[in-house]
Amino acid sequence: GITNNSNSFLRFELKVENDKIICHSVNSKIKNKTDIQESYGIGIESLRKRLDLLYANNYTYDIEDTEDTYTVNLTIPII
Repeated sequence: GITNNSNSFLRFELKVENDKIICHSVNSKIKNKTDIQESYGIGIESLRKRLDLLYANNYTYDIEDTEDTYTVNLTIPII
């Protein structure tokens, strides 16, 4: 989501609350997709599988994909 050809941003927050680690990130999306080479990997699927192995159903991982931004919220227990 970061490019030299347009305004872009990345906001990242990591905090500990009670017995959980909370990660929140938001980044801009490139509006003119000709600026980037589109490629789709298996990163998100791989991350979900790893989270399932490590935390079973004891985590949250939410993605919000809008026209302008990409937001990820991840909460995992402190083990």
